[in-house]
Amino acid sequence: MIVTVSEVKSLLQIVDSSKDTFIASMIPIVQDFVFTYTNNYFEILTDKVYRESNSISFVNGSPSKINDSQNKFISAGFVPGIHTRVQGSKFNDGVYKVAAVEAGSLILSAEEELTNESVDSEVVTLITVVKFPKGIKLPVAKLIGFHLDPKNAKGVQSESLGDHSISFQSGGNYPQSLLNDLIPYRRMITLGDSKKRMYSITNKR
Repeated sequence: MIVTVSEVKSLLQIVDSSKDTFIASMIPIVQDFVFTYTNNYFEILTDKVYRESNSISFVNGSPSKINDSQNKFISAGFVPGIHTRVQGSKFNDGVYKVAAVEAGSLILSAEEELTNESVDSEVVTLITVVKFPKGIKLPVAKLIGFHLDPKNAKGVQSESLGDHSISFQSGGNYPQSLLNDLIPYRRMITLGDSKKRMYSITNKR
């Protein structure tokens, strides 16, 4: 995840634990919003660390695992403590925290969940490394803080208090001031550019 519960509480100066469960539930929701809004998964697009294969399977459990029957995760450059993005799977596309790495498995952090998915020779899955910039933690914490305020429980499009007016974006209903914090992280690329960029990576191995 981009942030942890403890990081959100520290950034928002929350000292009690009464909202911990709510914060934990909001982190993946806000994270997905940030990915969509910024068009950025913060991938390290490199030919040195990635895995693209039709030998990938997924196992939900304690812990959940992404398995490679060809045992190439270590040789592909994956290391413990990273985040990884899955693309092209049947059910498990997304971003996950990796706790440990074996040649044949990416062992995910305890909070991560998967959908069981067997190897399918017709399904080519791409697994890349994700690195979140430190600066993104504060905007994400502030978005979660928006949901912690009871007056924001109901979605609104605009709000006026005397001469003061706030406009909200549809979908997230966030004030523009919060969305402005995400502008430095937005990636304005076309689908064609994205395909060319990924092609240049995946065709080097």
